[in-house]
Amino acid sequence: MTRRRQILLVVLLIALPVALQSLWFYRGRYTSPSVSGIDEVQIALATPEYRFVPGEPKESTARVVIDLSHANNLEVDDLSPLRDRLAALGATAVTFQEPSDALAAELRRASAWITIAPTTAYSPEQRDAIAAFVADGGRLLIAADPTRSVPPIEEDSFDPFGLFSRISAVPAVNSLASAFGIVYFDDYLYNLVENEGNYRNVKFNEFGNHALTEDLKTVTLFATHSLRGNGRALVVGDADTRSPLRSGASDLAAVVLSADEHVLALGDLSLFSEPYHTISDNDRFLSNIAYWLAEDVRDWSIAEFPYLYKGPVDLVQAAGGNLDPRLIARSAVERVAFQKAGLPLSLRPEAAPDRDTLFVGTFDNLEAVQEFLVTAGVTVTLPAEDETEPASSTPEAIDTGSPTPTPVAEEEEAASQAGPPATRPVSGTITVESIGVVPAAGTTLYVSDHSGGRAVVITLAEDADSAIKALDRLESNDFDNCVHGGAVTVCSTGEAEEGSGLGSAGAQAPGDAEKPGERQGPRILILVRDIGRTGARTNEQELEGILTEAVYSVKVWSMRRDGTPSSSDTTGYDAIIVDSGDYAFDSGDIESLVTLTSLRGRVLFIGAQPVPVPEGDTALINDLVVVDAGHPIAKGFEQDQVIPLNPSESGVPALVIQPEALDSAGAEVAVIFERGPQSEEAGARALVAGTGGGDDAIERAIVAAFALYQLPEDMQRMLVLNAVEWLLAE
Repeated sequence: MTRRRQILLVVLLIALPVALQSLWFYRGRYTSPSVSGIDEVQIALATPEYRFVPGEPKESTARVVIDLSHANNLEVDDLSPLRDRLAALGATAVTFQEPSDALAAELRRASAWITIAPTTAYSPEQRDAIAAFVADGGRLLIAADPTRSVPPIEEDSFDPFGLFSRISAVPAVNSLASAFGIVYFDDYLYNLVENEGNYRNVKFNEFGNHALTEDLKTVTLFATHSLRGNGRALVVGDADTRSPLRSGASDLAAVVLSADEHVLALGDLSLFSEPYHTISDNDRFLSNIAYWLAEDVRDWSIAEFPYLYKGPVDLVQAAGGNLDPRLIARSAVERVAFQKAGLPLSLRPEAAPDRDTLFVGTFDNLEAVQEFLVTAGVTVTLPAEDETEPASSTPEAIDTGSPTPTPVAEEEEAASQAGPPATRPVSGTITVESIGVVPAAGTTLYVSDHSGGRAVVITLAEDADSAIKALDRLESNDFDNCVHGGAVTVCSTGEAEEGSGLGSAGAQAPGDAEKPGERQGPRILILVRDIGRTGARTNEQELEGILTEAVYSVKVWSMRRDGTPSSSDTTGYDAIIVDSGDYAFDSGDIESLVTLTSLRGRVLFIGAQPVPVPEGDTALINDLVVVDAGHPIAKGFEQDQVIPLNPSESGVPALVIQPEALDSAGAEVAVIFERGPQSEEAGARALVAGTGGGDDAIERAIVAAFALYQLPEDMQRMLVLNAVEWLLAE
C-alpha cells in the first residue's frame, strides 16, 4: 500500500464516526420556531399597595423616650417612620443613651418608653424602675427581631467561627419583658402558604379587638419571633403559620398586649422601618401604635416633680396678699430648676384657672387651695383662736399681708426691707383619707391634682420657714421619710414634739416605712447559672419577685454577669436556689461544676438540667403529675393532679432524674412530682427532695428537673414558697 493510501485510510477512520454522529443527531437543516413577543404586562409582578395613613396633628404633650442604652442592634434612623408619625401627632421623641444609672431619672420625665432590639440585659434595678413607671400608667413598647442577634464585641476582629456562633438576643429582651408576663421565644414564624414572596415574610389576617388593631385587614411581618403573654394576643398567625421551635403549637402570636394594656410587645421591628411599613396595612398599624404612644395617660405623681407639668407654671402664695420676701428669693432658685426641665416659671400673686400652678402655703390659710384638699380627701383641723397662744405667737402664712395684691416688681424691692415674721409650732391635726390622722406640727403636706386640664401641686407646712424647706425637698425629689397615699404625700420634718409623733395620731410614722433592701427575713441567694451552649432564659426575675414580696432578703448572683462565685460568695445564706432555667449543662464548663458541687447547706436546684450530670439521660417534658400531695412541698396541689407545662423556649430536653438521685447513706428521699403522661419517659422522677448529710455537706436539697417558667404562674409562686419553707424548716 502506498503511503498516500495509508494517509487517506487514517483520515476516513477519523471522519467516519463524526459524520455518522452528525447524520444521526442533526437530520436536516435547523429552522428556528416562531416566538411571540414578550407581554410585559402579563409577566409583571404585582407591586404591594402602599396604603398611606397620614398622621393627624393633635395637641399631644407626650414625651416618648427611645432607649438605646442596651447595645441595641439598630440605628435611630431605622425608626424614622415611627419618629415622623410621633412628630406629626405633636409628641416629643427623644433617644436615651446615657449610663445605666441615669435610666431611673429619665423615666421621671417620660410618658412612654420604647426599647427595641436590646442585646444586653436589663438589671433588676432598671427593670424595677420601668415596672414602677408602667404601674404609674406609663406605656412601654418592646420589639425584638430574629435577625437582630448580639453583634460581635470587636467589629474589626476576624472570627472564623462567627458565622456559626450566633448569640441570641432573646435573653436580653426577656430580662425586661418577663417582668410584665410576656415571653419571647427564640424562634421565627414562617408560612409556606400565605406569605409576601418568602416563607418568612408572613401575612397576618387575624387580630384581637383593640384600638391598636382598628381598621387592619392584613399586616405583613418580615421576620418575627413568636410571643406569649398573660394579656391578649393582637396579631395571630393562621393554621399555616408555624414555628420551627414550637412544633404543633397553634394560634402563634406575633404581637401581644399586657393584661393592664400598658405594655405592647412585637416580635418584629421591620414595621417601624422603610420600606417595610409601606406593605399591606402596616402603615395603619404603625399609626395606631403612634397614637397609642402619644396618648399621655400616665398618673403623674409628686415623685415626678417638676416633669408632671406640661406648660408654663405659676408659683403662687396660697395665702394671697403681699408676697413673702422668702418666697420671692426662693422663686429665682425654682426658675433655674424649671428651666432645666424646659418649663417657664413665673411668680404670681394669685392663681389663674387655666394654668399649671405650684401653691406654697401654711396650714392656717387654706382658702385658695381648699377645693383641691377636699378632692384629695384632706382635712386640716386647727384649734379655735380662743384656744391658741396670743396672736403674736401664732404661726403665720408665708405672709398674709394686705388683701390687695401688689405687682411682683414692687414686692422684690420691698423684700430687702422686710424681715421674716416670728413663728412657733402649730397645733392641730391633718386627716388624710388614704393615710390616717397626723399632727400638723413637724409635718409637710403635698397634694397633686390633674383635673380641669391642668396640673396643680400644693405644698403646705406649719410655718413659712418650713414651707420654703418643703420646696427644697420637692425639688430634690427627697421623699425617703414620707408616706404616699394616692395624690397625697405626708412627710416628717423631724421636729415634732416627743409623744406627738405621727404614730400617736393613728398613722404610720413617715420614717418607719419599710425601705427596699432593709427587710430582715431569712437570707436567700439566687445563683443563676445562665451560661451554656444552649438556652433561652432563666427565672431570676420570677424568683426574686416571689421571694422579695414574701419578705425574704434576696441576693441574685448571675454567673454570666457576675462571674463564677467563690465559696465565700455562697456562704452565710439560710438557703440557696440554683436556677438554670432552660440552659443545657455543658460538660466542659468546669467552673459551674466546681461551684455546684461545693455548695453547702440547704439548696434548691431547678431547671431543665439542674445538676451537672454529663452522662445523664434527657428527654422532653410536657407535663407533671403529683405523686405525693402530702409532702409540704406539694401543699396546695392535689394527689394525682396532672399539670400541663408551657413549652420550653429553647427546646432543651430536661434531665430524667434517676432513682439513685440524692440517695446516700442516711438520706431520706421523697419523690413529689413525676413526668406526666404526655412527656417522654413518663413516670420518671421530675421533683425529688432529700435530707441528710454531714455538717459540711448539703443538709437539705430539692432537685426539680424543669424550668420554673414552664409552670402556670400561680403554681410557680406556690411551689417556690413551699420549697423555701421546707428548706428552712428545722
